[in-house]
Amino acid sequence: MNLWWWLQASLQRKLSVSLVLVLVLSLGLAVFVGLRQVDRFADEQLRAQQSDLPLWVNAAFSARVFEQDYAALADLTQRMVSTGEGAVVYVQVEDLSGRIYASAGSVPGRVQAGLAPESGQSSIHHAHIPLSLGGMEVGQVFMGLSMEAEEAARSR
Repeated sequence: MNLWWWLQASLQRKLSVSLVLVLVLSLGLAVFVGLRQVDRFADEQLRAQQSDLPLWVNAAFSARVFEQDYAALADLTQRMVSTGEGAVVYVQVEDLSGRIYASAGSVPGRVQAGLAPESGQSSIHHAHIPLSLGGMEVGQVFMGLSMEAEEAARSR
């Protein structure tokens, strides 16, 4: 379409073309806003899920760490990794001095060496959760949570 054709076109044709352009732009804007809302909702869900994680982990591990119940800790960490449908990649439970009580999954070498894992590592969220019992710190848990499901949902 060139400018001369546009100037020579009838008013009806000009209105029709303009209406189609406005509708296409409106639809594009609606899709963009909808995708932003879905992305924002996914972020809120993830934050809510991560804010509950320390409560659940502390309830599950703190008493067992305090009692030094190695068998129960090993069983619990293994079940978290094996029955989490890939959501929990690794779990490592330590006392305050860094002695490993239980470990399951593929724990990154940096965690095994007592260092924080690198943040840019694939699609795994690394969580460090201090354990306390009765207001007294008794240990810590390092967890790797897979973010693949959230990334797949966003890409869809």
